[in-house]
Amino acid sequence: MLGMIGGLQYQARAAARAAGFTFVGIILVLIGSGFLSAALWMVIEVDYGAITATALIGGLYVLLAGLCFLFANIRPRVRVPVAPVAGVPSPSPSPFAAIAEGFAIGMQAGRAARTPKQ
Repeated sequence: MLGMIGGLQYQARAAARAAGFTFVGIILVLIGSGFLSAALWMVIEVDYGAITATALIGGLYVLLAGLCFLFANIRPRVRVPVAPVAGVPSPSPSPFAAIAEGFAIGMQAGRAARTPKQ
C-alpha cells in the first residue's frame, strides 16, 4: 500500500512540474509573440504605412487562429475492437508476426500429417 501511495505522489509531482513548465512556456511564447509582432509591424510600416501593417498583422493572427481551430477539431481515428469469434484467431499486429504464425501452423500441420493415426 505504501508503494502505491509513493507512486501516486511521484505522478502528482511529475504532473505538477509538467503543468508549471507548460504555463511558464506559454507565458514566454506570448511575450515573444508580442515583441515579434511589434518588430514585424515596424518593418511593414516603414514600407507600406501603419494601416497596411496593422491589417496584415491582424490578418496573420486571424489566419493562425483559424488554423488552430481547424486542427482542434480534427479527431484521431479510433480503432474499434472486434469481438473475438470462437475458433478464429485474432489478427496479428505485424506482418512478420503473421508470417511466423503461418510458419508455426504449417509446421504443426506437417507433423500431424506425418504421425500415424491410431
